[in-house]
Amino acid sequence: SPLVPVTDETLIPGMSNDQVAREVSYTDALGRSIQAISQGASPSGADLVQSNSYDQYGREQKSFLPFVVSNTHGNYQSSWLSQLNSFYSGSGTIPVETKPYAIVVYENSQRFRVDKAYAAGARYIDNDKYSEVKTGRNIAGDVIKWSLNSSGLPVRGSYPASVLRYSENISPDGKRSQTYQDVERKV
Repeated sequence: SPLVPVTDETLIPGMSNDQVAREVSYTDALGRSIQAISQGASPSGADLVQSNSYDQYGREQKSFLPFVVSNTHGNYQSSWLSQLNSFYSGSGTIPVETKPYAIVVYENSQRFRVDKAYAAGARYIDNDKYSEVKTGRNIAGDVIKWSLNSSGLPVRGSYPASVLRYSENISPDGKRSQTYQDVERKV
């Protein structure tokens, strides 16, 4: 897609990488992205490669950090894993990263909901630092409900038990944020 305004689309193939963004995406037989190559997208003009892997149920299990390779012209990188590990081995200005991927762990149920999500890097994976999402129903008195009385003045109350669904996000450092929704999915 052009990065500069273009009125004649036949000019796009002849444009340079600083004028147009070119990305090639490789998918498996189920249409899931297994590798994406952004041509000329690195600061040096080299290509960026990013890959994903899936578990036996077809869910994304690992999302690998992008890495730079010399211009590939969009060709699939079959040795991407060794290229990735070499890129994050600490040569040049890129720091060492022994686990250049993010991991998703799913709950053991038929719903396949995400139980834990580890950010990319040994810092998170080796230290069991993950984000998680918990869901459920409210407890009576948990959530304040404001309404107006007959005089138009605000009155403080609370929602009865189990009328709201909640989603609680817990960050790797333990910070929590909760979102409550009613039956109409209003927050």
